[in-house]
Amino acid sequence: MDLAPPALDLFDLDEEFAEPKVRLAQLTNKCSSGHCDDDDLEYFVQEAGCISGLVGHEDGDLSGKEVLHKLFYKFGINSQMLAMRNEELVEKTHAPVTNIEIKQM
Repeated sequence: MDLAPPALDLFDLDEEFAEPKVRLAQLTNKCSSGHCDDDDLEYFVQEAGCISGLVGHEDGDLSGKEVLHKLFYKFGINSQMLAMRNEELVEKTHAPVTNIEIKQM
């Protein structure tokens, strides 16, 4: 038994293979029509999480709140790591100065 070819006309190939920035822009345009309800917002957050790579297939169907929680957690961890690196750089480049002589004029 031969299978029928897939119905490719049902897919927007430009949308499927577009870069993430383009796909996020398209999603934003779809969802910024002015009358956005809770379901639209939920869809937007979930899709943005998928497009950005924050949410993967292994995460299953996360709610919008769970996606935002994951985003803020990741942002917090990255901010802490960045702050620690900055402190290390400051310590290396600005070694404490000791034995300073102050001359009076």
